[in-house]
Amino acid sequence: MSGSTRTGAGLLATLVALLSACLEEDPAGEPPARVLLVTWDTVRADQTGPYGADEAATPGLDALARKGVVFERAYAPTPITLPSHTSLLTGVAPPAHGVRDNRVFRLRAEARLLSEALKEQGFRTAAFVGSYILDPKYGLDQGFERYTSPEA
Repeated sequence: MSGSTRTGAGLLATLVALLSACLEEDPAGEPPARVLLVTWDTVRADQTGPYGADEAATPGLDALARKGVVFERAYAPTPITLPSHTSLLTGVAPPAHGVRDNRVFRLRAEARLLSEALKEQGFRTAAFVGSYILDPKYGLDQGFERYTSPEA
């Protein structure tokens, strides 16, 4: 795949979309598990610090990468924001989930999202989306306690 469709977490939202989830503190005093998924639209991975751009202006992303896991081989199934995010959150390709383009399709309510699986495991879930393409009306808000987008 070309560098324009590859990113650290898959294909992304126009500004920045992120899923954050955290468990309540363990009674034994263990720190809660945390998951932060950051997606970013139309950026080449090799132009960011975590993927080798020494002079990249991505200090926040670089700091997150140092503390977390950076996926070296994450590919978008399609260069279209909504279907790609739907695949990222469902784990299936566009022909299986049925979302094939932006603003035309809505994810079926019976689809199971990562946010729903995390919530069932006791995680608190929230999404902060910077693109109307990922607005709740397209169905990706399932399983999130909070889902904030420009049009929501």
